[in-house]
Amino acid sequence: MMGLIGFDEGMIRAEVERRGFITMNEPAVGAGALIYGAMNALKRYGFNPTKQFLVIAGDIDERCVLMCYIQCSLYGLPAIIRHQNSLTGEVFGTPWITPVFNFDGWIWRYRRMFRPLSDDSEPAEEVVPKIEEEETALKVDESGQFCLF
Repeated sequence: MMGLIGFDEGMIRAEVERRGFITMNEPAVGAGALIYGAMNALKRYGFNPTKQFLVIAGDIDERCVLMCYIQCSLYGLPAIIRHQNSLTGEVFGTPWITPVFNFDGWIWRYRRMFRPLSDDSEPAEEVVPKIEEEETALKVDESGQFCLF
């Protein structure tokens, strides 16, 4: 039921036409019950979750991370599962990446997510920000204290 509530068929179709897949970010994944509900909703709408559904998940409990990794791997979902504190953004160790993500070319789709799309839905050239050089030396006043301004 939660998968059907969270995913509107029209929204999914529009995103799959635009990018070729949809993503789900689950910051407190547990064993992944919401992911499997979303996967079942996608199947009900006629999509192939192995080819059109990318999961990015994390949890603060390492056991939950491992449970979700095993479940996503067995269901054949492309997923990146991190042991993380979602409130502080702290990540512990390396992420767990499912076999489907590794073997089905998802790394290239994942990298394309961070490039802006042009009007014709083709990936635009990567924009490399120009870093302006600035003075990095610390300033010290007469009393020996560091100055911020």
